[in-house]
Amino acid sequence: TISDEFSLVVVAGWPPDTDAMERPAKLFLESVRQCFQEEDCINTAASTDLTLEGSSSLKEAAVYLYPVHHFHVTVATLHSMNLETKNEGERSKLKHHWTQVIRAASERPEWPKSPLQLTIQSAQIGSRAGILLWEETSGGLDCMRQCIAEETSKRQKELQKVGIDMQTLSIPGIVHSTFLRFHKVPSTKGDVVQSRFQTHVLPRLKQDFFSTPITLTDAKLVCERIPYMHIPVDDNHVFDVYNLDPSLR
Repeated sequence: TISDEFSLVVVAGWPPDTDAMERPAKLFLESVRQCFQEEDCINTAASTDLTLEGSSSLKEAAVYLYPVHHFHVTVATLHSMNLETKNEGERSKLKHHWTQVIRAASERPEWPKSPLQLTIQSAQIGSRAGILLWEETSGGLDCMRQCIAEETSKRQKELQKVGIDMQTLSIPGIVHSTFLRFHKVPSTKGDVVQSRFQTHVLPRLKQDFFSTPITLTDAKLVCERIPYMHIPVDDNHVFDVYNLDPSLR
């Protein structure tokens, strides 16, 4: 089946820089996979092209480890998939007005004019997902989020007039990349997973996996038509790109 979800999200670092992320992230994911029994995990190595046609394969096992090329940092969610917006006219309206908001936010003087810099801080596996926790050391991500919040607030009456609820805007209070999702309870007991993760993964996080900062050179306004950013980089999914690298302007 083809997924027909709809959310509008501003993301950074997607798709990730292959040279910077592929090797460390794959080593990290393999280490995480070893925290579980083999039957618990989807083989992401065989699922590197999970686009619209492949979305049904996401729930074959209890644990889904993201392929590296779907890693991302959420800057802001403008309209959540959980709202289940199906009407195409409504979708077009949301796309049009939120694109205007984010474009105007990107033109504010406080919007970052140099790449974001991620330094790994920690990682955790919770009851629903596993996340990498970063520190964004340039300050640019905070500025980006502030610009989006202020521009949305400025346009409150305009958005209300066309029937758009600005309360759908959600800005995370953390800097994270999701690397794992649970689709059902795994065979491996939770305390065993946590013990293995704490013993074999976390001590290697900064030294072996993500020892150097990750540079993010742009942000994108995207339509997430499949959960977990399992979408192609094309005009049907990427509505706007905000370049943060002065050398590429």
